[in-house]
Amino acid sequence: TCILLAPHAPEQNPIEDIWLQGKQWVREKYNECHSFKDVTTYFLEAIEGRRFSFPKLAAYRRSHSF
Repeated sequence: TCILLAPHAPEQNPIEDIWLQGKQWVREKYNECHSFKDVTTYFLEAIEGRRFSFPKLAAYRRSHSF
């Protein structure tokens, strides 16, 4: 099922939470980042192999019947 989210509404888009977690991890590793490759490595380290839950999406599904 395709769920249409409002355009220009990042607060509704669950992928924004994944970006946020990755960016927070990179910020914690700031002193160890000497190149863009380091930033990319730490970002991927933060998100690869993880299972993400999407409470925003679940809330959206409850409010709209399909």
